[in-house]
Amino acid sequence: MDFQYYPETKDSYEKIWEEGQEVLASFKKLDDLILADREKYKEEVKVLNDILDDYVPRGIFNKDEIYTFRKLDTENTFLYTRIMKNDEEVLIKIESSFNNEGKLIRYHLKNHGYNLEENELTQAETLNLANEFVNKYVGESVEIIKIPDLYPSLYEEGKHESYGDKDGKYTVVVDLEHGFVEYFAILL
Repeated sequence: MDFQYYPETKDSYEKIWEEGQEVLASFKKLDDLILADREKYKEEVKVLNDILDDYVPRGIFNKDEIYTFRKLDTENTFLYTRIMKNDEEVLIKIESSFNNEGKLIRYHLKNHGYNLEENELTQAETLNLANEFVNKYVGESVEIIKIPDLYPSLYEEGKHESYGDKDGKYTVVVDLEHGFVEYFAILL
């Protein structure tokens, strides 16, 4: 539903729709997971809850409404939490992916009209937040630096800052106006 449909994008829309249906069909309840997966799942949910506590504006998401999906052709886990405007429209959501070892490899908070409170950060605070996030979830010391237009589709001058490491392995985008990490990815 995040992908806008236009007649000229019909083929892409149908492909995305089919992939989405496969993911939804793969939904598993925690009770249906084998014990090893269940423990890994609990650890992944702990990471997402930690992000909600420390890197997302407080009070937006209900931690009891985290959904899990597993794409059939991969061992990666996809955790998803959202707030709906109505039955068909998402206001704000978080998507996070974990590799088969339970390590965070991608995180993205997408705002589709949720009214966030302003919490402006300075450039120094933003750089510190980006470094703290990466080092916490990568599990090793990595130096993150400001790299304008590293992630152009999210980058807005004065509203977002993009950061990465000198080797191009990590990407972080911070929302300056609202003071949170909006995007993180490890390029494998």
